[in-house]
Amino acid sequence: MKQNRCRQFIVGLLWAGIMLVATTIVLGTGKPAHTQAVPTYSICITNEDDIETTVSEGDDFATLKLGDSWDMNQRRDIQWEEGFTGVSTNNGLWQGSFSTTGGYLFPLFQGFDISLNWSHLGANDVYAIDTSRYTQLSMRLYTTNRSAYAIYWTYQKPVMWPLGDYFVAYQDGYRAPSGAFSTWPDGWHIYNIDLREDGDARAGVWQANSPVRGLRIDPNLLGPAGTPVKIDWIRLTDPTKSPIIPIRWQTDAGANHFVAVYVNTDDDDYEGSPLAWDIPATRGYYDLSTSVLAPGEWWVYLVLYDQPGLLQPLAHSEYAGPVTINGAPHLTITAPSRTSGVDYATEELGNPWDMSDWADLAYLYHVQSPLLADGIFSGTSAPPSGSAQQSDAHFWLHIDPAHPIDTTRYRYLTLRAAVDVPTNPAYQTISWLVENGRVTRSSWWNGDLRTDGSVTKSGFQYEGWNTYTIDLHHAAPNPSRDTPDNVLDPVDAYCAQAGWRELGQLYHLRIDPVETTWPAVGTGADRFHFDWIKLTADAESDLAYTIRWEVDDPENDDLNIQVFVTTTPPTGGMPPLDERSLIATIPAKPTAQPDQSRSNGDYQVYLPVVLNRYVPPCEGNCFTWYTYATPAGTYYIYIQAKDEYNNSTIWYAESPIVVKH
Repeated sequence: MKQNRCRQFIVGLLWAGIMLVATTIVLGTGKPAHTQAVPTYSICITNEDDIETTVSEGDDFATLKLGDSWDMNQRRDIQWEEGFTGVSTNNGLWQGSFSTTGGYLFPLFQGFDISLNWSHLGANDVYAIDTSRYTQLSMRLYTTNRSAYAIYWTYQKPVMWPLGDYFVAYQDGYRAPSGAFSTWPDGWHIYNIDLREDGDARAGVWQANSPVRGLRIDPNLLGPAGTPVKIDWIRLTDPTKSPIIPIRWQTDAGANHFVAVYVNTDDDDYEGSPLAWDIPATRGYYDLSTSVLAPGEWWVYLVLYDQPGLLQPLAHSEYAGPVTINGAPHLTITAPSRTSGVDYATEELGNPWDMSDWADLAYLYHVQSPLLADGIFSGTSAPPSGSAQQSDAHFWLHIDPAHPIDTTRYRYLTLRAAVDVPTNPAYQTISWLVENGRVTRSSWWNGDLRTDGSVTKSGFQYEGWNTYTIDLHHAAPNPSRDTPDNVLDPVDAYCAQAGWRELGQLYHLRIDPVETTWPAVGTGADRFHFDWIKLTADAESDLAYTIRWEVDDPENDDLNIQVFVTTTPPTGGMPPLDERSLIATIPAKPTAQPDQSRSNGDYQVYLPVVLNRYVPPCEGNCFTWYTYATPAGTYYIYIQAKDEYNNSTIWYAESPIVVKH
């Protein structure tokens, strides 16, 4: 039990008050002067033990739905930005400066209406925001010369840029009980926004539709060019799932006084950020929802003030805490996945398209300075002289005519690729790079493109090495703008757009690595690289399948793992109880894989009885699912990782297991 500092603090302040109201002795007379007493006030936290605790981080959209929290450890935790220059990430901070008045950014980018949208973008249903669930937006942000800020969003599919149909905007400051407005000072500030409430201006309602596909933040609407912006973290949370920390206080203030709850990353100074304010001082308590804060240690203190507002405090409490917010586990399923199934080139050719030799490539067209080195294929792309506005550089992948691609089986085309970044900062913005050709597409045919060929939409590439997948079973004939999930280009008038599965067998597969425009020639943005390319099938199983995953915990907590199977395709959340079956529970410190020959709860798994076909259980982060007695069909895998603080991460395999007997 802590020493009761609250009592000592009050006594000290009362003694200071007595000294201030005591009459002073007029020098030279020995008589008291008739001075007016100066009122003093005090406030202290009375339940420090309740605040010094550890809680879960709650339900955060990016952590649980994108599989990557907006903690600014990755450059593309911000998926798109406009009006910025000098953007970088370092030590968990995203930073850049406005290149024009009022730059803005997207933690969730919706993508484009005619694009592959092959990353974790809002155009894909499983990565869009459920507005009935996620309503609380918070962020720790640094800027100067604050003015106003706004949040924009869009629901449309085919996706559209959020321009003004739905937004909420706020003056970037505080309005005191007296009505006076003060802008928050330059520097770091934590914003805590209930998107369901009106701001100083708004259009539309956050929960009018669902899901939200694009989320845009304008951090400083009137900030001029050169205005710095830094972001520590952004969270979009479900307040109904948030842990609650009770904060109780004592004060000698009256009915016309108010309290603000501040948090800070340490207890060395009083330069924290207010999370809640204008709480009547006589109320004596506040319940703090902690999910608005990022994982880590947070210290709490209170500020007492009256009509002039919290920027003119009368008193503050001592610190209490820390509140330790325990982060959720990070979980990824590696098998089944879109790259774990049988690969065409490996299976049918005996030589994967791993760019280890020129035999992986059947034909190059308009590729300048081609190079194959250290398992990387590189080339430069430029428009033909005096002709088109963009390049037509492409290459064909090697296909053995004796072993054509079975398009009913092979479906996931995955590219491990990169494009150089120009050294000139003027050419480094994502919008300039995409506008000038940092996009990739694929096409295929048997006779020719006009007879039975198809071409996909283009997909934009981010900086550095990335992996992109196209599900070619979503390449259906006769694409249109009204079928946004169809990966074929609806405005291409040259190709037959005959589809993928409809061909049955395929003899020609082409990759257009970039579509360089004339302004990009010679900047570096015209140089592309490929590490490997795969064309894989869904995972298949007869006797058994080994499910594999990668998992880690920010605090290295022990984790309990549960593995579920369902016939319901993934929609971004765990299927209902009656649509899923538990096939494995792996304790935090397992000694061996569970005995699958016995019933465990509401499921039964059988070991095969044919000993010469026995598959031993796997080792590591894996589970051998014996499918010997499982009916033939298509099954989807979900895994839940849970720590001792009730953080629960649920992830699903992006591709199914097809059980065949």
